[in-house]
Amino acid sequence: MEGHLAVRPSVDQRRAGLLSRLGVRGRLLLAFFAVSAFAVLGAGAAFYSFGEFGDALGLITQQRTPAALKSQELARHVERIVAAAPALLTTANQAEKNARSEEITSHEGALYALLANLRAAGVESSVIQGLEADVKRLTDNLTGLDALVNHRLLVGERKKNVLSDAVQAEAAVQQLLAPWSAVMEQAIAQWRRSKFDPTLPLARRGEVDTEFEKSLAWFRALQASQVASSNVSDMLQRASAADTDGGVRVISFRLQQALDELERLATDFDPRLRSLMVEAIAKLRPFAVGDDSVPALRRREIVSIVEGTKLLSENGELSKSLTAKVAGLTVAASKDIADANAKALSVLRFSTWVLVIAVILSLISSVLIGWLYVGRNVVARLTTLSGAMRAIVGGRRDIAIPTRKR
Repeated sequence: MEGHLAVRPSVDQRRAGLLSRLGVRGRLLLAFFAVSAFAVLGAGAAFYSFGEFGDALGLITQQRTPAALKSQELARHVERIVAAAPALLTTANQAEKNARSEEITSHEGALYALLANLRAAGVESSVIQGLEADVKRLTDNLTGLDALVNHRLLVGERKKNVLSDAVQAEAAVQQLLAPWSAVMEQAIAQWRRSKFDPTLPLARRGEVDTEFEKSLAWFRALQASQVASSNVSDMLQRASAADTDGGVRVISFRLQQALDELERLATDFDPRLRSLMVEAIAKLRPFAVGDDSVPALRRREIVSIVEGTKLLSENGELSKSLTAKVAGLTVAASKDIADANAKALSVLRFSTWVLVIAVILSLISSVLIGWLYVGRNVVARLTTLSGAMRAIVGGRRDIAIPTRKR
């Protein structure tokens, strides 16, 4: 065993044998390959750093920053829509309404374009779906609001025409009552003259008193009818501008009472006037009572306004929801940007250290190769060979030229 171990070549001997087989060229190539390996290592670290830095820069400039900017723009369009919607609800005519609708429609188109941009920017589909759901509800509400405004404008135009006809019908009642009031005033004046006429027979005086009492009753009924008719006109005007459904109901009830009072008072009129008055009241009543009356039309307007106000309130909540989601998207984008920056800086620091270490190791290896091998081995052998050659040229024949491979 011991003899066997003694003949086995040592590690150093094996290494020396391997190096001797490589020769000078092989050893120099090996040394240069070793130095080049450090350069390759540095270049690889640089390429890795540039790649990671490029990815981080692309994430920031092509995805997260555009997403944050587009989301903020989306929020601004939503705010403009929510701000413009109340003006749409209160438009006074179709031309103004169309102008407001076109403005809102342009913002709606911008919303869907921005959602497409956010999707293209790589925003998570769950976030896009949440934004799309709110935007769809918002646009649906605006469509409903547009329909309500159209209905309100049509009803308002109809109410305006009905109110105009009602005013004319009430004026016809006043025109009917005014001449009879003048006749009654003349009858009362005649009675006063007869009352103090000493030549008037006693029997005729009783007849005059009876006629006066009848004329006075008619006159009072005429005056009360004129007041009631004026009240009807006034209440129709107030009903057309009432703010609440309850207020319209109260006015409508009082209108019914005023019309009933007119009909009751008409029973005290002269038969010739009575039939005319009943006919005039019949023409006036549909404007105050019924499905196409001024109060009924105003109630429809109020219903449209109330429903529109509910849609506006819901749009306000949707705006808050969209703003919160956009804020979350912005925060997430800011976090991604910060993480990408941190990662890029970390890779840059790592690559810098790798490059520094590679340069230091390259320098050290170059120095060691130059000093330990080239200087102490190759240069030494070349110096010995050069000296031997000069000695031979000088005439010495006892100089041995070294041929040992190392």
